[in-house]
Amino acid sequence: MQQLLGRLSALYRAHREGVDYLFWGAAATLLNILLLPLFMALGLSASGANLLDLCICILFAYGTNRRFVFRSKTRGAAAVREFGSFLLGRAVTGVFDQAFIVLTVERLGPAAAAALAGILPDLGKAAAASLWAMGCKVVSNVVVILLNFVFSKLFIFKKKG
Repeated sequence: MQQLLGRLSALYRAHREGVDYLFWGAAATLLNILLLPLFMALGLSASGANLLDLCICILFAYGTNRRFVFRSKTRGAAAVREFGSFLLGRAVTGVFDQAFIVLTVERLGPAAAAALAGILPDLGKAAAASLWAMGCKVVSNVVVILLNFVFSKLFIFKKKG
């Protein structure tokens, strides 16, 4: 058992950044997926709910990426530039995410939710709409996560020297 733990520990150390990014990315993704239907249930439109969702999750992602994943030590003006670069990268992927949600949830969603409610009549129309929105958010997040890692690794939290 100790040998297995030693191997796992060595494997983690060798791939710490990627493992930590996946862990904290999964936490941010879960938060992102759960907030959309919650905000919609509170009466916001899909696009309004998604914008609020994105703002909260971007701040969460920056804090966790800076501290736990890329372990950035920048301070002062360099930290402000880092945060600005992070926001710019997230704005790019946020535009994709927003367009995807508008297309799939607002435009295609009513028909898709009705079809889903027809297939699973016990689900109900509101639950079918929430389930559809969550599924769309999952698909969007897969693309966004990959792009965000590339932006963070290559442009935002790049190691100097």
